[in-house]
Amino acid sequence: MTMQKDEKEGGKARRWTREDAVWGYGALFLIILTAVCTLWMLRGMPTCTWRQVNANWPWEGQGITVTGIDTAWKEAPAGSRLALRAPIYPEATLRAEEIKGQGRLLLRFVDSAGRDVGQPVGINYSNGVLQNGKAEMTVHLERGFPPETEFSMCGDLAHNPQLASWVPTRSYIQHCIDESEPLWRIYVTNLPAGGGEEKLGYCTINANPL
Repeated sequence: MTMQKDEKEGGKARRWTREDAVWGYGALFLIILTAVCTLWMLRGMPTCTWRQVNANWPWEGQGITVTGIDTAWKEAPAGSRLALRAPIYPEATLRAEEIKGQGRLLLRFVDSAGRDVGQPVGINYSNGVLQNGKAEMTVHLERGFPPETEFSMCGDLAHNPQLASWVPTRSYIQHCIDESEPLWRIYVTNLPAGGGEEKLGYCTINANPL
């Protein structure tokens, strides 16, 4: 009888104790923490060199010479108008010299697929300086990436309801770690007063950690 009782008790499933719960939740927390740390490190990794394609400096045009452009991705302040349009947006600081004429520079932003994003950003120049009275000027585009993957509606609901679907919007983190994806670029065009349009050059917008 005693042996049968022991066998019966031995066949019962072991109950989940408080100590087991502590160890289980602790292991789960470590797994999540490791995943978060891994993603955080990946987003700061330098991108492969083939993604960075720039025309040789300086870019000489009629009445102006562009000596360099510093580019970066910025995070819009929470709750700002810009955050509603582009939580993560590209910024460019253009440097120029030998500004001898008058005219306008157009900075055209192009995404990884080679498509124009938004309208070109203009910088006027005259009397030896750019429109802000200096030899360098910072501009930004009010378009960009969400920080995480979002879903957006596509399709013409009015005429073709069957085409409407939810599609994922690529996030900035994905753009940073996907080395098969080209970087965004900025193309600069010069429109000198009294002259024709000049294509000066282009540079990439590096995927930097925020």
